[in-house]
Amino acid sequence: MENSVNKPAPRRARRWRRVARRAALALVGAVALYFLAAVVLSAIPLNRGAGRIGPVEIFVRSNGMHVDLVLPVRNERFDWGPVAPASDAADPRAAAAPWIAIGWGDRDIYRKVPTWSDLTPGLALRAGLGLDGAALHVARLFAPEEGPDCRRLALTEEQYGALVAFLLESGVRDEDGRLVPLAGTPGFGGTDAFYEARGRYHPFFTCNTWCNLALKRAGLPCCVWTPFASPILHAAGAEAWPGGGVPAPRGNAARGS
Repeated sequence: MENSVNKPAPRRARRWRRVARRAALALVGAVALYFLAAVVLSAIPLNRGAGRIGPVEIFVRSNGMHVDLVLPVRNERFDWGPVAPASDAADPRAAAAPWIAIGWGDRDIYRKVPTWSDLTPGLALRAGLGLDGAALHVARLFAPEEGPDCRRLALTEEQYGALVAFLLESGVRDEDGRLVPLAGTPGFGGTDAFYEARGRYHPFFTCNTWCNLALKRAGLPCCVWTPFASPILHAAGAEAWPGGGVPAPRGNAARGS
């Protein structure tokens, strides 16, 4: 009688071990497929040769894990001053900066993970599940330094208009068209600020996927899809520029906002 009672337990344990092994294999397979897709699709370029001869100059800038788009604060085509006022930043010197860097991402990841070493399992899990909303990070810059981590593009008026339209669609704006500041969230430094944004971050739509999509919408060099920063920089710098240096913003950009 004692043996017959105890026999089902080992069978149940073996069954659960089989289920656990299959689940682990499925998870490993899914992660492997994700990275394989990222490698393959990141290597397929789009719009090669675009963004080289237009009158509006922008930069594609990365800190190694995240990509920003750097635009003139104002030019003949658009003025970012009323949309993201320099007064939203703590440092009054932000008003004199002629460039504006814009990025999108998960609220908590953006605010709490400036480098990979700051990422915790809890934050990664919340971002992976899309549990938090998104934020726009807007920073004023005085002189973007062109180099391996900061690529220069020259846009036509139409390309720049499409890029601006995408960026505006990504933010939450009030009835006056001004970006809505993210409550209780100071910037990283004195010349930046966070704003409410549309969408949700998840493994298939990361901060870099957003940037790649922005470039794609504007008909600029990008790749089919990527969750990573380096393929975007590679696409933006795929063709060598003649000369070098940082151009002055065109139009009235140098006056700041």
